[in-house]
Amino acid sequence: MACGTAQVYFQDPLADAIIWATAEQGTVVRGYWRYSEPEWTGDPLT
Repeated sequence: MACGTAQVYFQDPLADAIIWATAEQGTVVRGYWRYSEPEWTGDPLT
C-alpha cells in the first residue's frame, strides 16, 4: 500500500446518501453507510 491511512467522505443530497470511512493498510477500521445494515462498521475511533 502506498498510503498507510486513508479517509473518504461522500454526500449525495439528491439520493440522500452519506458515506464515510477510515482505512488502514487497505482495511476499513471505521465507517458509516446510511442505508447499510448495520450502518456502522468497526469500533469507535479514539
